[in-house]
Amino acid sequence: MEQYMFSKALYLLLNLSLLVAGNQKRIVAVGDIHGDITNAKKVMHMVGATDEKGNWIGGSDLTLVQTGDIIDRGDDTIKLFTWLSNLQNQAKTAGGKFVMLLGNHEIMNLMGDWVDVTEGEKKTFGSIQARKEAFSKDGWIGKFIRKLPVSVIIDGTVFVHGGIKKEYILDGLDAMNKLGSKYINEDTEDELKTRKFFLQDHDSPVWYRDYYVKPESEICGKLKEVLDTLGAQRMVMGHTFTDDQTIEPKCDGMAYFIDVGMSSYYKPWSLFAALQLTKTDATAIYMDKKEKLKFIPSK
Repeated sequence: MEQYMFSKALYLLLNLSLLVAGNQKRIVAVGDIHGDITNAKKVMHMVGATDEKGNWIGGSDLTLVQTGDIIDRGDDTIKLFTWLSNLQNQAKTAGGKFVMLLGNHEIMNLMGDWVDVTEGEKKTFGSIQARKEAFSKDGWIGKFIRKLPVSVIIDGTVFVHGGIKKEYILDGLDAMNKLGSKYINEDTEDELKTRKFFLQDHDSPVWYRDYYVKPESEICGKLKEVLDTLGAQRMVMGHTFTDDQTIEPKCDGMAYFIDVGMSSYYKPWSLFAALQLTKTDATAIYMDKKEKLKFIPSK
């Protein structure tokens, strides 16, 4: 079927050379999408990245970052990967950037863990086998996901799905990304399930929650060590649903948490929000307002 055919556009993805951004005037980070293209398009339009149809209008001024968990809990995987790959190419053509990261749910699907895959989602592929093939190393979605990095640094900001402990970046962010890429591109499903340290352990960069759930007195010093090691000023994370469903800063602006539950899976309380960063400030963007947040200028 045509909708399952792999497009050359899906090869035009991120690589490890994108660890440092260009001269875009603003960065917008969007959290977990979880299988909902309708709400994802609303958020992208809200922040001025796309028009109402989902086409790029961010021009050359915008770097858009999506911090992982595109899939699961909703039914729109095919639509989302088709749209997002096209949007990435549109951004590149316009001189902007659209960066997508690995989330724990992408990795779960690569290792055959379908615990959060809906029955409706399976039906969109036509059969269970068709979905398995799409996520395989030779499948169009599998190839897309296996090109995504775990983390990037853009203008003094570290972006990652869960969070990064110091032990993961002792050899630098590039080495961490290469290790993640090696595992998901070379391992079988069964081998991936044995990668507790990097892919499944709660301390993994795609699973880590301590920067949000533990007291600031306990974690801010550890976060600063990581940021100093990477030469960065702040870390932006999805994955952990914020308590009051707002973009939440911690550690005086060293950390921002951006998963507010935008997917309709979270009805009736799904919320639209994103984080905007410039060289001088941080702003939480909502449908009805914008709110300035604590900010540490880049060095």
